[in-house]
Amino acid sequence: INAEYMGTIEMTIATVACYLVVAAVGLVGLFFLLKLGSRYVVLIMIAFFSLASVSCLTSIVAHPLLMRLTPSLERRRVVLPKNFCSFSVAGAISVTASFLVVLWWVLARHSSYAWVLQDAFGICICCNFFLVLRLSSIRVSTALLVSFMSYDVFMVFVSPLIFHESVMLQVATAGAGSATASSPTQCDRVPDEHMPILFMIPRMSYAGGYAMLGLGDVLLPGLLVSFIARYDTLMMRPANAYTGPARVVRRLWNKYPLYLLCCVGYGVGLLMAFLANTLGITINGVRGQPALLYLVPCTLVPLVLSAYRRKELRSLWKGPEELRPLPPTPQQESWAVRLSLTLRSE
Repeated sequence: INAEYMGTIEMTIATVACYLVVAAVGLVGLFFLLKLGSRYVVLIMIAFFSLASVSCLTSIVAHPLLMRLTPSLERRRVVLPKNFCSFSVAGAISVTASFLVVLWWVLARHSSYAWVLQDAFGICICCNFFLVLRLSSIRVSTALLVSFMSYDVFMVFVSPLIFHESVMLQVATAGAGSATASSPTQCDRVPDEHMPILFMIPRMSYAGGYAMLGLGDVLLPGLLVSFIARYDTLMMRPANAYTGPARVVRRLWNKYPLYLLCCVGYGVGLLMAFLANTLGITINGVRGQPALLYLVPCTLVPLVLSAYRRKELRSLWKGPEELRPLPPTPQQESWAVRLSLTLRSE
C-alpha cells in the first residue's frame, strides 16, 4: 500500500515546529511590509500565486486530462537544439493551456466572476499539497492542528494587544483601492486588490463583499482528513448489505466511518465559524474569526472519541506502518551519499 507514497514528505513533530515558525515569521513580515506599501506586496503575492497555479493546474487537471484524451501525445518528444532539454508534446500543451487560463484570471481579476477561477486554482494547490505532504499518525496531526489553532487565535484575537491591529486580518484584507479627485471633474480610481491565498465566495446580502476562507484553513484539517481516508481504506471494513433508500449512505458509513465523521465535523466547524462571524462574536473588537478555532475541535475531538470507542486509537496514534512513505531507493541513497561527501570536501 505504501508503494504509492514514494516521493511524498512525511510530517514529523520537528517539521510541524519548523512550519509554525516559518508561518509566524512570514505573516508578521508581511504585516510590516504592508505598512510600507500594501499594493505592491499584494501584487507580488499575486505573481507567486500565479506561478503556483500554473504548476498545480498543469499537474492536477490539464496534463492528466490530456493524457486521458490523447495518450499518444505523451510519447511524442520535442528536443531543443544542442540537447538543451526535452519534453513531451502533452506536457507543452498542458503548461501552455494552464498559463493562458491563469493569465486570463490575472487580467480579469477585478471582474465579478474572477473569484470562481481563483477558487479553482486554490483547489488545485490544495490537491497538489495533499499529494506531496502527508501525515502518518494522529500524534503528529494533533501537534499540527493544535499548534496552528493557537497560532491562528493569537494572530487574529491577541495580536491587537501587541501591534494595535489584528495581524491576520490586516494581511488577509490588504490591497484596498482608493479614489482621489485629480480635478473638479475627474476622479482617479484605483481598484481593490485581494490577497490571492484565499477562497472567496460572494455574500448574498445587500452589503455585498466576499466571505473569505484562508487556504491554510483547508490545507491543515485536510491533511488530517486525507490521512483518515487512507486509514479507513487500509482497514478494509466490510460493507454490510442494506436495503432501503439510505442503503448507500449506510454502506459508506460502515466502510469509512472515521473519514465521514471528519468530513461532517469539518462542515459543522465551518458553519460555526461563519455563524460566529455573522453574529459578530469577537475579542478585542476584531471583525473576523480564526476558523481553526472551530475546525480543529469539530474534527479532532469526535475522531479521537470514535477511535477510542472502536479500540483503534492506539493504532491511529502511532500510525500504521503501511501508510508511511517508503525509504529511499539505493540509487537515491547513493546520490545523497555522493552529495554529502562532495559538500564535506568543499
